[in-house]
Amino acid sequence: MAAELKLSTPLPDVPDIRDDEPFSDVARKLSYYIIEAVDSPLGWDDLRSSKHMKKLQPLISKLSNEVHHEAIVAALLALKGHFRAIESDDDRGINESRGLACEVVAWQFVLTLSEREALDYLLFELPKPDDKHDDSDDEESRVATRGRANGNGRHSQGEPTERTGLLSEHRTADHGTANGNGNANGARRSKSRSSSHSTNHHIPGEEYEATGGEGFADPFLNLNTLEIAAVAGAKKFLSQRCIQDIINGIWNGEIVFWEKLTVGAVKKPKYYNKHLGDPWCRLRVPRYMKTFEIFFFLCFLGLFYVVSIQRDMKNITVAEVIFYFFIAGFAFDEWSEFREAGAHFYATDIWSLWDIGIIIIGLVFFITRMIGLAHEDEQLLEISFSILALHSLFLTPRIFSLLSLNPYYGTLLPCLKEMGKQIIKFLGFVLIIYLGFFTTFALLARGHVALRDTSITVLKVFFGGGVIGFDIAPKISPYLGLPVMIVFVCMTNQLLITSMMAYVNTSLRQVLDSSREEYLYV
Repeated sequence: MAAELKLSTPLPDVPDIRDDEPFSDVARKLSYYIIEAVDSPLGWDDLRSSKHMKKLQPLISKLSNEVHHEAIVAALLALKGHFRAIESDDDRGINESRGLACEVVAWQFVLTLSEREALDYLLFELPKPDDKHDDSDDEESRVATRGRANGNGRHSQGEPTERTGLLSEHRTADHGTANGNGNANGARRSKSRSSSHSTNHHIPGEEYEATGGEGFADPFLNLNTLEIAAVAGAKKFLSQRCIQDIINGIWNGEIVFWEKLTVGAVKKPKYYNKHLGDPWCRLRVPRYMKTFEIFFFLCFLGLFYVVSIQRDMKNITVAEVIFYFFIAGFAFDEWSEFREAGAHFYATDIWSLWDIGIIIIGLVFFITRMIGLAHEDEQLLEISFSILALHSLFLTPRIFSLLSLNPYYGTLLPCLKEMGKQIIKFLGFVLIIYLGFFTTFALLARGHVALRDTSITVLKVFFGGGVIGFDIAPKISPYLGLPVMIVFVCMTNQLLITSMMAYVNTSLRQVLDSSREEYLYV
């Protein structure tokens, strides 16, 4: 009886999505379906099982057969970021499951596409509202998108076009479709659209207001679908084979965005043709750009050593002038990258923090150096070279960023990043306890021990030197010095350190459990 009742439970209404609907409206309609379809905490493997896939299959089928909106995959991945952002208010983890459901739907939808179609959807760039595109390009894009009617990049009449994927039949047979039927792509796509309407109006809207607001698309403007996936943290989606094929193609230069290095060149993803493409455009291939970047940092580090070893207090050497040009060029390049990528996507690169540190230290060194030379202040000049010495903390690791492409180091890097985040969170609580004990010891030692000696002793005890604290405790206070010191040693060396290590270890275990996704995400 229970089984019959469960089978009779109606599925959510599949939303109707027109080709010309705004991005935020598409995301809102999809969010209504996902919210109603996923109402319990589920993992990635649970959502892929046949039991729970039944609720997502109607949406996947409709998106594959009837919807031709170019931003459909981008909207699903943006929803992943939305559900991830509101997860902190959800104790049961349902919103995290809804985010994973968005990744599952997006992945299954991509599996129904040919190679050329997958390229168009995954590299579709969300334009700003005031952007205007060439009418011919729009028409060509619409024709190619609707060419999905027969699933191999042809027009609805069946004629091959320049967008026809050479390997589409092979990839379709290899990857299959959302429901496991290899010929599902051959179904004729319906071009009729019913009027737009919101479904599931009974769902409260306050918790999910961001999915329907006009500002929902703002963080993703000028980002393509893969960049939106990186910003949203869609690691499961990015780790799938069909997605990695596109990413590897971009990395190796098989997929390019520019055909010519001219002012009038238009950014458009396509497969590289060495007979038609401009050879100079190969300079934009990520693999080659990474090689140039490492060479640049090697020269940068060499100039840093030359300037630091020369340490000319009175004159500006030729090497120092070249060093300033390197700093200025690097700062300009980072600013251009920030403007092009946007703040959200720029922040996803863990090495951005190092780059900002290199620029800040170089700028501070230049300012203090110029002021010191202008006023002939030897002390300020000494400080400027001390600041320059900090450059090695950022330049040396930055050169070895190439190691992040290795699976071992690529997995280790997210672990270090997660460890740093957890330690920073924990430091707030540690700082409160430390200030409380430091104030107590400073007042107890007043008139007995100098404040400087007290602060150094407390700091040594905090970092594990408990024996030193027991030696000086009677001098701080004959009566309360030793009891307070015992409490302080127990709190710092036993309770706080042990708790922090256990807390960080739990976070690292979660990262290592998904080591492959973390490596591919880096």
